[in-house]
Amino acid sequence: MKLRQVLAVLALFAAVDSHATLIHQYELNGSLKDQLGGPDLVANGGSLKAQGYAFQPNQGLQLREDLGADYTIDMVFHLDTLGNWRKIVDFSDLKKDIGFYASGSAFSLYDYGGSAGRIAAKQDVRLTLSRTADAILNVYQDGKLVVALNDSKHYADFTGHYANFFRDDNNGGEATAGAVDFIHVYDNALNAAEVQQLLQAGQVAEPASALLLLCGIGMLGIARRRRLA
Repeated sequence: MKLRQVLAVLALFAAVDSHATLIHQYELNGSLKDQLGGPDLVANGGSLKAQGYAFQPNQGLQLREDLGADYTIDMVFHLDTLGNWRKIVDFSDLKKDIGFYASGSAFSLYDYGGSAGRIAAKQDVRLTLSRTADAILNVYQDGKLVVALNDSKHYADFTGHYANFFRDDNNGGEATAGAVDFIHVYDNALNAAEVQQLLQAGQVAEPASALLLLCGIGMLGIARRRRLA
């Protein structure tokens, strides 16, 4: 068992003093089970390895739970190829084009436009999506805030929908092969200091009372992209 698995369980007790609690811990080490006893992830044809889940285009994972509007998703993954658009997280039960993508070599929440961060093919990246109840989506790459977006259209709101990873809507062409090492889910938005704590041994957030750094908000300009034919 990885050290982070042990510390993640201990963090549940520490979370009494925190505004956010780790609610799902998928280590994906030969199993789709939640280390915290929640629902298993549902695979769509990929393969479990000793340390992760490998997938071909549209063979991603589904979490059959409504995460609501206020949450944090923390995961490490890589994509084998990059292109105009590669969907990472779908919020609409795979019915709409809206979603969180790798757009070229950066990240983008379609269809707000703009891009942030940097991603390279076949290189692991740690992505942390933290959405607040007042619709601010903070995107962190390797613990660093790369964009804060006002999700005024509620594209990244899971209310009434399951979470899907690495699958394009309607099994479309905006998907690629890759692998994911782990997926952790918190029941509220973590702030910048808590996200920094994810990089420490154990990779789980410490109590909020021990954290003093506040997250600054920047806004991403609005633009639109065309749907690929």
